[in-house]
Order: sequence, then C-alpha cells, then structure tokens
Amino acid sequence: PADVLHEEKRYPLEEFSSLVRNERIVVFDTETTGLDTSQDDVVQIAAVEIVRGEKGREFEVHLKTGRSLEETERIHNISARFLEEHGVDPKEGLRAFAEFVAGDRLVAHNLSFDREMLLAAIERSGVDDAGLKSLAKGECFDTLDLTRRLHPKHLSYTLEDLLADFSVPGENTHNALDDVRATANLVLRLLPEMEERAAGLRERCDNDPGLRKLRDKLSGFWVSCLRRL
Repeated sequence: PADVLHEEKRYPLEEFSSLVRNERIVVFDTETTGLDTSQDDVVQIAAVEIVRGEKGREFEVHLKTGRSLEETERIHNISARFLEEHGVDPKEGLRAFAEFVAGDRLVAHNLSFDREMLLAAIERSGVDDAGLKSLAKGECFDTLDLTRRLHPKHLSYTLEDLLADFSVPGENTHNALDDVRATANLVLRLLPEMEERAAGLRERCDNDPGLRKLRDKLSGFWVSCLRRL
C-alpha cells in the first residue's frame, strides 16, 4: 500500500533503480563501540560509490575514540592500539566522509542503525554536515527494505544470508569496507529485478481502477503523515 500511496507516484523501487542507473549513489557502513547512540562512537566509516550502474571510488576512515573497545573488538577487530596509530579526529573523519558523499543519496543495509549513529556523531563533533544532506533529511535507501519488497517471503535478510542466497560476490566480515563492497554488489545483482518489478507496479497502479481509487482517496493523508515523522 505504501508504494501506491507514495507522493507523486514515486515508487521506491522505481526511484532507487533510476538513481542507480542514471546518477550517483553512495553505499556506506559504520563500525562502532556499541549500540547506544547517546554514548557510543563510530570508529570506522567506509563507502563505495555507484555511478550510472558501475562501482567507482571507495572511501574508508577510522575515527579515534575515548570509549572502550573491549566488547566490540571481537566483532570488528578494531583495537584501541589500531585507532591510536591509524585513527583521525572524529571531526576530520566525518568531514572527509561528507566531502566524499557530496550531497548524493546514501544507501546502507539495515540503514536505521548506521544513520542514527552517524547523525549522533555529527552532532557531538559539531561538523558541518552540508555534504550529508540526504542523511540529515532521511532521504536514504535501505537494501534490507528493498530486498524485502522484492522477496517478501525470504527466510532471512541478513547481509550474510543474502550474499549466499543470491550468489553475490563479497563477504559480511563486520569490517565496514568489506561490508559496503558486498552491499554494492547486492545492489547491482538485484538491479534488473528491481527495474522489472518497478515497471510492473507502475503499469498496474496506472491501469487498475481499484488502486487508482485507493491512491486518489488516501495519498494526501499518507503524505501528510510522512511529513510529520
């Protein structure tokens, strides 16, 4: 129903596949000291650009932190010693990431966690996030959500399982650079299917009287609800 009621007939699969084919998107991932946005820090940011359907440049930065890594080092293998030697000041790292993104649309797998952690880091550091306007406005895409739209009865939507189930190159190692490479590969693997599904949905919505009636009656209410979020 949300696809049918989307503002100006902007169906998410259609919008996303068009962006991938014709523009630039940035797939990103983070590693952190924990799960609490109010206290934990981002210690690694990685990203891969997809420009007109082709993978391009990569970005990676490690950020210094005063938080303990005792609990999370066993997951992402980032130690306090490594950050002391290779990490940069959070403000410097976030600014570099913003420059890489350059205001383009962002994509992540299980987006909500990475988005909230980055927004909290940006607020704490005081960095100008002009280059991250899509992050601040929530104009991002979640490959977990997109895959659910394509395969609503799939048993698992973890990145590791999706890579295996769809024979996508890459590994889900919980190193942000490995994970964004794998997520970018997942995007490109599913792109033709997204385009086919989006075309079918548009044709159905434009020609089905019941769906047109639903959209005419409820789309204004739906959009007003979204704007309050």
